[in-house]
Amino acid sequence: MMKRKLVVVIPDLTENHRVRIREAAERHGFDCRVFGEPSESLPYLKDAEVVVGSDPVLSQNAPNLRWLCSPFAGTDRFIADDAFACPDAELTNSSGAYGVTISEHVIMLLTEILRRQPEYQAHIEKREWIRWLPVRSIHGSRITLLGTGDIGQETLRRLRGFRPRQIIGVNRKGCNPGGLFDRIVRREQLEEVLPETDLLIISLPGTQDTCRMISERQLKLLPDDAVIINVGRGTVIDQPALEKELRAGRLYAGLDVFEEEPIPQDSTLWDCPRLVMTPHVAGNTSLPYTVDRIVELLLEDFENYCSSRPLIRRVDRRTGHPAGTEAKKNASVSVRSVTDADKDFWFSLDRHLDKEEFDRKVRDRMGYVLMKGDQPIAILRYMLFWDSIPFCTMLYVQENEQRNGFGHMLMKHWEKEMKAKGYGLVMTSTQKDEEAQFFYRAIGYTDCGALDLPFPGYEQPTELIMGKAL
Repeated sequence: MMKRKLVVVIPDLTENHRVRIREAAERHGFDCRVFGEPSESLPYLKDAEVVVGSDPVLSQNAPNLRWLCSPFAGTDRFIADDAFACPDAELTNSSGAYGVTISEHVIMLLTEILRRQPEYQAHIEKREWIRWLPVRSIHGSRITLLGTGDIGQETLRRLRGFRPRQIIGVNRKGCNPGGLFDRIVRREQLEEVLPETDLLIISLPGTQDTCRMISERQLKLLPDDAVIINVGRGTVIDQPALEKELRAGRLYAGLDVFEEEPIPQDSTLWDCPRLVMTPHVAGNTSLPYTVDRIVELLLEDFENYCSSRPLIRRVDRRTGHPAGTEAKKNASVSVRSVTDADKDFWFSLDRHLDKEEFDRKVRDRMGYVLMKGDQPIAILRYMLFWDSIPFCTMLYVQENEQRNGFGHMLMKHWEKEMKAKGYGLVMTSTQKDEEAQFFYRAIGYTDCGALDLPFPGYEQPTELIMGKAL
């Protein structure tokens, strides 16, 4: 019997990474080929069912492709009409792998500008001992993050340590992921917050609706000496308009991405004042942790694919946005009572427990199954009883123009706080953020958060089982 084909083209894999991928492939009946360059893989693409790589030449030469997993977070190269030989192939990205490395790059660019490192370096190269250039601080600054996904959230976590005055997030839906941001506005409200923005940090993908989102009009709204950091895509900013502001001495910028890459040799950006540049390296895979995460995310979704479960990081091939978000109001989500069959199936997945321990710790605490259409995607279980009322037995659906989300109600007097923080999915601190992301995306959403609501003297009152969602 002919094996199914998996082709992986990631240049920075270690031998351990290769072994893990091959073992997972073999376990599910796949023949796995791993390459460092796309050209090496071309003879094997014709029969490939699953391909992992960042070059559209892979999908263009795989007529039997069912799933293309990009090891990058951005998938703009796969949005073109001719990017896929197979019109029905699914596309996923590796969002969640780059937050650490890119957020640290943001801090580097930001502090170099605020602490005047380029000017000090210029003096040092001239052997001049200059010590009194005025500097600025992140402390007390008003920060706006244009993009609140993995990169935006990781950047925010690092910025908090500097104690800024406020951090505003801007996204399409107006929801506050994790309740991390002091304030959230929708993209159409961006111009309202620009006049109160000292530091503007951009981590948006390159899509049709983000092209030149920051143009001359938006740049004029920023206060004098505001700093712009862009680690998303160069097309988000009107580059000539930005350069005009920099040369006029009004703004500062740190750019890792550009409208045209590489920057042409005759570009005026090379000697533009008030500009710190890096050659699109913020999200390079030269950091081993990033490659580790790429492989972890790949193997996670590979298990989902082989088990006919939804892929977590699906991307809409038309728009470049996470799949499912445009139609989220039509998502059919319901709750039904748990059955013995559900419990038996869960036990088959929860292999770290023996039957006796499973019956004692888990079986009797299962209460409800969360459904998307006719697909079970999670089980709610009781963890604690309070005045004979089991926690985690109520699921509320909240839908309005500000946000549209799902979560479980812990107690009625907490509901106001949860809504005020803009939570869609509310979880206890026993859950990891990656698991929250998994669950939220499984029901067609892309933002979520974890809220720590301890009950004094007791264990965490609720738990939402998700890591091995049905």
